[in-house]
Amino acid sequence: MGTPAYIHPNTEEINASLSRRPYVEQLAVHLVLKELDRATAKHPEFAQDIVHGAAIVCEEAGEVAKAAIDYHYHGGCVIDVSTEAIHTAATAIRLLINLPGA
Repeated sequence: MGTPAYIHPNTEEINASLSRRPYVEQLAVHLVLKELDRATAKHPEFAQDIVHGAAIVCEEAGEVAKAAIDYHYHGGCVIDVSTEAIHTAATAIRLLINLPGA
């Protein structure tokens, strides 16, 4: 069985997919890609192996949960939830692009 097509889409597919998305989705993707660039520049080496990479994603997801709890129960700021969600998404992408065989 070959690699699924969604793993290696062509540029036209990517552009077409993004252009059909509502603006808020395009903005979310843009913010995640900006964070991906920032995080990669700050920490060029992602993780020493897949287990540590997954653990980093889980740690980021925990920060989203904490920000959501703070927002919901303690009057925290929704921007903190957004920021942590962006960090988590960028970290998950870093895991994906650093998987063996990626």
